[in-house]
Amino acid sequence: VISDDAFAMVPKVSSLYLRNSRITVITKRMIDSVASSIKQIHLVGNELQTIEVGVFDELVGRGVKLHLGNNPWVCDCNLSYLKELIVANKDMFDEIKCEEPQDFNGVLLTEANFCATSTISPTEETSPDQTTL
Repeated sequence: VISDDAFAMVPKVSSLYLRNSRITVITKRMIDSVASSIKQIHLVGNELQTIEVGVFDELVGRGVKLHLGNNPWVCDCNLSYLKELIVANKDMFDEIKCEEPQDFNGVLLTEANFCATSTISPTEETSPDQTTL
């Protein structure tokens, strides 16, 4: 586990290489201390399953390259934030594949159809001479 202030002593860092470090959580507070100088963050091969909303907003706004592949991403509604961010900023992210749920295992996050907005379908009533919706 990395503490929220872990990068506070290195505010001018331009690249963070945190590959294969067993990281399970990245918080906005962790990122904030390096957000003004960072150019790229490598979080490949960790234990990230989801990302809280807003963590990467400032980084994306500055064009920071985020390497997040090879993590056990759980593609559910909690990951919608990251999916939307990647779709809108494809050149800033590497390919990210879902690991869970099983139906999405190996599917690119941007192509996984999860957490769709549910709509209530109209009820159909039929009679021999008319159909009502």
